[in-house]
Amino acid sequence: MPSRLMVAVTALVIGRAAEDACSTVILGQPQSCQLAASMQALRKRLQAFTANTVAHRGQPWPTDASSSCSDFNRWIAERRRIVQNAGVSEMLSGIHTIQKQAAHSESWNETVGVPPLTAQQTAFIAYSLSPSLNQSRADTFQSAWSEGSPKLRDFFVSRSKLVHDVEQLSWLLVHHRLPHCFWFVVKEDTDMLVQALTSETLGDDDIVPFSTTDFDKVALFYNTLIYRPNLPAIERVIHPSFDFKLARQIYHSSSQNLVVMDNFLSTEALAALLRFSLEATVWHDLKGGFLGAYMQEGFENDVLVRLVEELHAGFPDVIGNVSLEEMWAYKYSQGSDGIHVHADESLVNVNFRIVPDEANLDPTTGGMVVYERNLR
Repeated sequence: MPSRLMVAVTALVIGRAAEDACSTVILGQPQSCQLAASMQALRKRLQAFTANTVAHRGQPWPTDASSSCSDFNRWIAERRRIVQNAGVSEMLSGIHTIQKQAAHSESWNETVGVPPLTAQQTAFIAYSLSPSLNQSRADTFQSAWSEGSPKLRDFFVSRSKLVHDVEQLSWLLVHHRLPHCFWFVVKEDTDMLVQALTSETLGDDDIVPFSTTDFDKVALFYNTLIYRPNLPAIERVIHPSFDFKLARQIYHSSSQNLVVMDNFLSTEALAALLRFSLEATVWHDLKGGFLGAYMQEGFENDVLVRLVEELHAGFPDVIGNVSLEEMWAYKYSQGSDGIHVHADESLVNVNFRIVPDEANLDPTTGGMVVYERNLR
């Protein structure tokens, strides 16, 4: 599997309320009713996200041992029904039309869409794919990349995405998470990857639309929740030796409110999150040389929810009752330059990496570079 993986948890302030004694106990401390209510609301949000993902992408393959290839045809039939109802053929045809029209255009009407695509989606595709248009204009319409269902990104492919999917599905098959009937999916992805590598039509950072022929081969499985592991219950997610008091002192004494500390997660939590990140087929967002996964589309589990609770308890004067706004992860291909310099809009931002030390073949690289600059 690609050897660099980062999980980032971000919280945004939405307001505070009076704290009352409540029955919830985290890290040995009673928590406020406000926090308990906030966590309950978070769980409901995540459940709604999961239900929406299943409705638009289909049920993942069952994790119980009794599931076998005898269930495969019924499972495939349900996915085929969802894909046909989503109108994917029309969307892919629209993308190809825009690509052809924009190929030699020197300007673009940003107010007109190519049905069934919206004007914003149309403009994003045109600016992204045309060598003659101002490609920086695509940033203006970036939100179109992940809007609706199906999303634009479900019709695009990259070399790093193909490599990842081949490796992940192969790993799931070899470790008997999926039955042998899934090998044909790996074959289709591998054939496309070999074709791209031998023809040199797909560069390392290129993100291009599928051809109609290739998309027809993978539409039932691409960017879908094929598998999602059940994780064991974890009693303590943050490492017992983690010094919250020291972390809070560093945070408050830093002019940038910045804390960097090791041994953040417990051994059990680290193993569980690494397993989830290896096995869960939730890596749907294509980036240049890396992939993204988000809580709205399956990147969520009880371990991460428990982590949010423990962060609230361990940093009461930093996070307090501020609710979680977003949670995501990035998986980087070996040799990738990683994400560009940026600042997340948040009151409190938590980032951590879960890749094993032995996976880093060059100890002088890896990790995150933090630029200490006040943007206010």
